[in-house]
Amino acid sequence: MQPPSIITSSARPLDLPVKNGARRLAGAIPRAVIVLWFVFITYLVLPLVDIPFLGLSLSAPVFFFIAVYALFKPPRRWFRRHQKWILLGVWFWSAAFVSVAANGLLSLGVEIESGGIVILLQYAYWMLVFVITGYLASQPGMLPRISCWIGWSVFALALVRLAEALIWGRYGAGGNPQILPQNSYGMQFSSFSPFLLYLWLSAKNKHKLWLTLCVGLFFVVVALNGSRSNWLATGIGLILTALLLVMTRPGKFITTLLLVALAGAGLYAFLVSFPRYSTAIYTRASTFDRLEEDKSFEIRKLMNQKALRLFKSSPVVGVGAGRFRKEAVELDIPALLRGRGQAYYNRKSSHNAYLGHLAETGVMGALPYTALLLSLAFSGFKRALRLLRGKQYWALAVLVGFVQMSAHLWSIASLANTATWFVYGLVAAMTLYRLPEAAK
Repeated sequence: MQPPSIITSSARPLDLPVKNGARRLAGAIPRAVIVLWFVFITYLVLPLVDIPFLGLSLSAPVFFFIAVYALFKPPRRWFRRHQKWILLGVWFWSAAFVSVAANGLLSLGVEIESGGIVILLQYAYWMLVFVITGYLASQPGMLPRISCWIGWSVFALALVRLAEALIWGRYGAGGNPQILPQNSYGMQFSSFSPFLLYLWLSAKNKHKLWLTLCVGLFFVVVALNGSRSNWLATGIGLILTALLLVMTRPGKFITTLLLVALAGAGLYAFLVSFPRYSTAIYTRASTFDRLEEDKSFEIRKLMNQKALRLFKSSPVVGVGAGRFRKEAVELDIPALLRGRGQAYYNRKSSHNAYLGHLAETGVMGALPYTALLLSLAFSGFKRALRLLRGKQYWALAVLVGFVQMSAHLWSIASLANTATWFVYGLVAAMTLYRLPEAAK
């Protein structure tokens, strides 16, 4: 398979379209910015290392240079075309600001602290990631390249997880992988696994067998990782994939169904051949039948209880952005969890991105976030259908990745995460993406 070139082969940077048939050439995105952009994307999918000795993410300093270019030296003005998403981002950040400021005033300054300022700066950074991703990814030819790059990157992440499982024996519920936590692996797989399917859908026939083996191996890794939320999100994604293909490309639905069947057969053969691993997977899967005995599930329910009680205590502005773990409420701790006290559970994260955000920012923050999600979902679905009819299979990866990630966010507090806002930005870019004339 010859995937779309990540960086143009000529010495010139990536050309931008000419607006309204203007005679003058449009500006161009410099090659250095494109390289930094794909370095940034790689780290979001493969967040395996931090800055030495500081423990900081590598994505932020890389994105700084990208943002300087996009904001101050773009080849063309782009704010008007992206104003819908810019306004939603500003609304989201403003709600967080009001939540922090209002709680500081209501507490007579007691809750005004550096943590509130830090979370506002972080939200400003994530809004920039969202908007600038929407801008850069919407450039002609960019989304297919990004999708190809993400597909191979998430497969590389799967190989890392496989190495942890096979070499160091870290698999299943109690595997405790060292490079990334189990839930972090699961979240990455939920967000980016559809891009591996894009590689298969867009490949030439002579490469189908090789990519079928890659997809089958990926299914094995997902099973070995043991993230139940990832399993559920993947199931939802497969159903949506089938629906989209039936509506737009029925022929591809049949071949994709065959791929899933072959991948499933490969997973079954793996389980039969290696009883040690299959026992761990079956044991993990059996917990769906007895969730009331599962501590991690009960902790999630307990954190949802806390989120709703915090929201009830301050429904308009919440308890303050970033303050979920700092606030305490009286919890009804179930018998299974009574080995620990109130203070221990009150220090835990929300375990639910939506309820956690509702508790922290109240209705004030829930409104812009709901508006953003609905806009992304409806506009993204409509645009994905049109693009899929034009054989742009990367659109399926973008939309299904968004849906799988959104489903997984119900059981993990990952709203305050750069990769989350990057995925939102990809969907925004898809709604504005213009097909090259030859592809229409």
